[in-house]
Amino acid sequence: MAADVTLSGATATASATRQRGIVDQIWLVGLNQGDLSIADKYLTPDFRNHGSHDDALTGPESFKLTINKQRAAFSDIRYEILDFLSDGDRACVRWVMHGKHTGTFIGVPPTGKQVEHHAILILRFEGDKIAERWGIVDNFSLMRTLRGEAPLGQPAPQQPLPDGPAQRPVGRWFGTVFYQGKRDDYTVLFKDDGTVRLDTADSTGVGAWSAVDDGTFTFVVREDFRLGPDGSVPAKVLPGAAYVHAEFTAKAVDGRLAGNGLARIHRTDGSVVHSTSAGTVATRIAAN
Repeated sequence: MAADVTLSGATATASATRQRGIVDQIWLVGLNQGDLSIADKYLTPDFRNHGSHDDALTGPESFKLTINKQRAAFSDIRYEILDFLSDGDRACVRWVMHGKHTGTFIGVPPTGKQVEHHAILILRFEGDKIAERWGIVDNFSLMRTLRGEAPLGQPAPQQPLPDGPAQRPVGRWFGTVFYQGKRDDYTVLFKDDGTVRLDTADSTGVGAWSAVDDGTFTFVVREDFRLGPDGSVPAKVLPGAAYVHAEFTAKAVDGRLAGNGLARIHRTDGSVVHSTSAGTVATRIAAN
């Protein structure tokens, strides 16, 4: 930690306690209350806000833009300082913002959702003022929240198997698969010879099914993406992906089907890009 007052060239370096007080003023007063005068008081005239909304701006005006952008996109803003570390004229800050998404943010129109926005910053002080800011802001997780997607790695909800005596799944079904807060619709044909044919808006697949002693059945499908005229995969598909390998255990009762499994997205060379748990429900629409 820095001493109460040290010297760096001709400029006195603020103590760690003083630096923390300045950080509290900027985030807990400036951002929480929308007090733009805080930027004039605690930022140098040539302040650089690296990686901000507009890197071309310098001085207090660049941070005022950040304050205005945040407060235009989120109401009921409340920042918390989670961690603070100081070493000479540098300090590291980890914060979280709580707010309600009531304005457009990075092109996403208002959703009304309560959100958390996280960041880690490095600040360079010149005396009692901040001269530079570098930030790693977690817009990725925030955007997933605004789009209604579950956090990465969160398991798909398990689909309860229907009650009653199991039936052979032979026939055509219309269903939905759930994974990481997303959903895709599909039609699937289970044939009497044990083969499977599946179609979605973005892929077509073939595979096989087989009965299990406890009345359930398993099925495995390889789904190849429908390519555009230029050979590109659908926009929502991960770059470099070529096909999906899905394995499910399911049960069919009185025209209802439910199951759970795993989907792996592969590159053309067979290596795995991503894997996720998934759940599915479906309704029989034809006997064959």
